[in-house]
Amino acid sequence: MEEIEEVEFFGYELEQKCPSCGTLVRREAKPSCVTWCNYADKCIDDLKAKGLISKETAAELRKIAKKPSLIR
Repeated sequence: MEEIEEVEFFGYELEQKCPSCGTLVRREAKPSCVTWCNYADKCIDDLKAKGLISKETAAELRKIAKKPSLIR
């Protein structure tokens, strides 16, 4: 039986490579500060500029930020 490797995500990460096999693992984005913070776009830009998130992840976070939320 194959052992399952745990993949750890930082709060801003939506995908990671499995350390064992290299498969790209995605997690479903959950509500976070990008759903309610007025500065979400700036934070997303900063994370992208620092190379902490990809262009694709930034686009996905922007979609989440634009969705209406009951928290706002």
